Amino acid sequence: ACTDYGAAAFDIRAIDFLTKPVSAERLSESIARVRRVLGHRETLVQVDSAARIPLQIGRRTHLVRHDAITAVVARRSYLEVHTEAATFLSRRTLSAFQADINMSEFVRLHRSVIVGRDAIVAIRPKGAGCYELQLKCGREVSSGRSYHAVVKALLRP
Repeated sequence: ACTDYGAAAFDIRAIDFLTKPVSAERLSESIARVRRVLGHRETLVQVDSAARIPLQIGRRTHLVRHDAITAVVARRSYLEVHTEAATFLSRRTLSAFQADINMSEFVRLHRSVIVGRDAIVAIRPKGAGCYELQLKCGREVSSGRSYHAVVKALLRP
């Protein structure tokens, strides 16, 4: 950072201000100062990995909250991970995804569909043991016949 911005940084109550080139010693001093100010914490930022799932999208990894996921749909060798805000396309299998999440928060409705339990707002029978489920994001998904008992369990109070 340019030294011209140093005064402005402290105006907004910055804990420290580093200028390039940053030496290892100066960086260590800055980290120590931040830890002292924040109460001697071992880590400054903690990501609750139990509540988020990493989705590799190209070169980026998006951390998506479990409770934000409304549906996961398998499409050949990709997954469409739907949230209310966005849809992510990730190259992985549905079974690998299922192994990474807490299935008590989700329900598998088809060999290619998993939905968030809290995302289901309506269930409508289609016949032949299949159901149409409407999700809070507006999306509708169909259950498979072999998942008839799973959907019936959702209907019980």
